Amino acid sequence: MDCEIGPIFPAVDIPRKNFDPKIVDVVIIEDTLNTLFTGTGCEANSSWKSCTFYGTKPSHLSIDTKYPFAISADLSPVGGYDESFIVTCTDGDKSYQSTPTKFIVDCVTIPITPAVVIPNHPYDPVHKY
Repeated sequence: MDCEIGPIFPAVDIPRKNFDPKIVDVVIIEDTLNTLFTGTGCEANSSWKSCTFYGTKPSHLSIDTKYPFAISADLSPVGGYDESFIVTCTDGDKSYQSTPTKFIVDCVTIPITPAVVIPNHPYDPVHKY
């Protein structure tokens, strides 16, 4: 039986993440092959050669160069972002493309608790606070 690979359709829903100025590398897909593709009669996943972004590389995403080709995201850009992407994986002889999918970083502000007390200064035109 020949290996039959196909993209998962409809596109895989990647859970959103919230903006975090301290996180520049968080895994959003641990196993690209088993998350974005389906297949039967294929060689072991670890024998795949590469997975890369197809077309323009997303600005804030990266793919590990080794199996399982984890995809990571930078959550630090102010304002959040969304990036659509397609992944191409190669098994040596053939290349396969995933269904286009999207990753979103929201910018949901979280209030500081307890409340931060701001000192009250009377207006003084001579001294600027």
